[in-house]
Order: sequence, then C-alpha cells, then structure tokens
Amino acid sequence: MESQSSPYIEDGLLPAGSIDLGINSVAAEKTLCNSISSSGCERRLYKERPSYPPWIYLLGIAFTSLAAIYFLLRCYDFVRERPKVIGLARSLAAGGYRACLGNTNQDEEEEQAGKAGEFKGTFGQDNEATELDGDDPQVGPTEGQLREGEAGDVWGRRNLPPFAEKQFVALFERMVDAASLCRSLLPTLNESEGLRLTHEVIRVMALDLGALSLVRKHLEPFRLVLGNALVDLGSDALKRSRGVGELETCKAIRELMLVVGELKEPRPFTENPFNLKYKMKMTSILRTAEATGNYCMTVLKELLSATQQPRRLAPTDFERLLRVLKALYRVHSSHIAKDGALRFYIVMIQDKMGSKVGADRFRTVVTCSKSTLPCSLQSHRQGWRTEVLHRDDPGQDGREASSRGSPPPDGCHADTPSAAHGR
Repeated sequence: MESQSSPYIEDGLLPAGSIDLGINSVAAEKTLCNSISSSGCERRLYKERPSYPPWIYLLGIAFTSLAAIYFLLRCYDFVRERPKVIGLARSLAAGGYRACLGNTNQDEEEEQAGKAGEFKGTFGQDNEATELDGDDPQVGPTEGQLREGEAGDVWGRRNLPPFAEKQFVALFERMVDAASLCRSLLPTLNESEGLRLTHEVIRVMALDLGALSLVRKHLEPFRLVLGNALVDLGSDALKRSRGVGELETCKAIRELMLVVGELKEPRPFTENPFNLKYKMKMTSILRTAEATGNYCMTVLKELLSATQQPRRLAPTDFERLLRVLKALYRVHSSHIAKDGALRFYIVMIQDKMGSKVGADRFRTVVTCSKSTLPCSLQSHRQGWRTEVLHRDDPGQDGREASSRGSPPPDGCHADTPSAAHGR
C-alpha cells in the first residue's frame, strides 16, 4: 500500500538538494570572506535601496521649513487681526458692589478734599497746572495699531484725535436727544412717574457730563448744550407737579439741577495727565458712556411706544423700566468712582455746592453705596461733607419722613434755582 504524501507537507518543504546547495553556498561564502584579510569582507545578503542625490534631501528640508513658517505667519496674522475690544471694567448686567480698592493716590485725595477756593486762578492756565495722578482705570489693553490722526502728541493736554472727537460729539448729541425724548414723555405720565423718570435720567447723564470734562474749549459747547437740556428737563418736570407727593424727589431734582449747572462749565486745569493714561481714561469712558446712553435711549423709546398704545401704561411696566435706569446709574457710578481723574470734577463741584444746597441733605451724584468707593474716599477727612446716597427712590424717604411727623421739604412748584439757569 503506497503512502500518499500530504500536499501540505510537500508544498511547505524544499527539495533536499536545494537545502544542501544553500548550506554549501553559505559556507563557501563564509570561507571566502575569512580568506580575505587585507580589505575585509563586505558582502550583504539583502539588496540595498537605491541612493538619492543629496540635493533631494535638502529640498525636502527646505519645503518643510517653509510650510512651518507659513503656518506660524498665518497664526500670527489671525491673532493680530482679531478685534481687540477695550474691556469695560464692569458689566452692565453685573452689580457694582465690589470690594474696596486701596491704591488711591494720597495727593489726589487731598486735592479732592480741598475747598473750592483753592482752584481759583487756575482756570485756563496750562503752565500753572499741577499734576494729579488718579487711579488707573479698570480697562483692558488698548488697540495695538494707531488709528487715523493718532500719531504724535495728539493725546496730550486734553487733545483728542479726530475719531475720538467724532465719538464725543455723537455721544453728547445722543444724550441731548434722550433728554428731549424724556421731556416729551412727561405729559403722558402722571406726576409721580414723571418726576421719578426725570430724576433717574438726569443723574445718569450728569455722570457723563462731569466725567467727560477733560476736553478742549472747542468741545465745551456740546457739554453746555447737554447741561442746559438736563436743566430744562428738570424745570419742566417740576412745573408739571402740583406739589402733592414725591416731595423728596422734587428736592433731589432741584439739587441735581444745581450740580448740573456747575458741571456744564469748563473744568479748570488742575491736572496734567500722561498721554497714555489720558488715552486709556478717555477711551474707556467714551465706550462705557456710549453703552449706558444706548441702554437709556432704549428704555425711553420703549416708554414712548407703550404710551402710544390705546391702553395706559401699566404701573408694573413702568417700574420695570425704571429699575433698568437705576441699575444703569448704580453700575456706571461705580465705574466712574473708581477712577480718580473721572470723579475729580464731580466731587469738586459737590464739595463746592454743599454749602448752597445744605450739607445735611445733600446727596452725591457720583456714588450710590459706600461699597462702590475706594477705601481712602470712605475715610475722608472731616470737612468734606457729602452724604452718600443709599436709596434708589428718594420719594420713599419723603413718605417715611412725613409719616413720622417731620416737616416736609419745600413744594415741587417752588421757583427753580437761579444758579442752574443763569449759566
């Protein structure tokens, strides 16, 4: 019986002769290599890859380097061209109640606490100006590229480049329009609503009127127009009141009119800010004031739209919009109070006007709670008599005072202070 060979074994094994031949050939090669002693044996059993010229390797390295450099340049252009927004040191949606800051310049605090008479004789005199280094504004980095008309010493001595002047003019024209719109709303509101709305609008815009006072003389007419518009708004609101209720609000409006009458005047040269600091401060306040003014105008337009409806504006809707204005004032005043150069003129005017309106009843325009002021301003020296405003609704305090039997303030229909209209 013949044995059948497995196909798998036959396919997997080589013939014996081939194996012997391979062994003999390898042994012969080893013997041949051992017999050569002068140059050695450099025989390889496997074939080598074909060698390329050196310039091919250099060309590959060059292309790789160029690709890496191109990628880095694209990344750099992306970062450079990305819009850089100067951050508002606060968010309009976030509260203004932050911890106290202890880095207020002591010299500036002393200047702010001084009497108004110390500033006499310094108006318009650049060569006699003394330097007041205020707190650095809480802003982000400025734009890296110079804009049109920004080269050279254009930011020095209260100068503004053309683009900043256009922004300043547009801002004040928009605030004048907002004051006029608020004045047109007074006939459609009742006495209480008209007085409270007027109080909130005046004090919000008075902040920017005082903070944006570091400007040259050719921009002063725009500040004067806004100040007159705010005074006219307050006067119209007081005339429409019959003197019944909201007595405290009427008194607050009259005091604001007194302060606005002084704030609209040119600011004395009591400072000599560095170009970089002045640029940062003005850029920051222009953008924050623009955002605040846009929100204020939106509220007034919504009130106008609601009053034009057949159904009368609901009290809850009015209170909701009034709370927006109160929040704008609270956060915006917190931002201004943290910068020494921006709050300086407002504090100086309030210190000057304190004796005229009564220091025991005078409320500051700039601050709404002690937590928004730097610590050094909270511990001001005796003599700087300004009462910090803790209440958002001055009418509430008047109702409480009348319920306790205390004598009420003067009626709303009293004559408007001549100091506010005599400018």
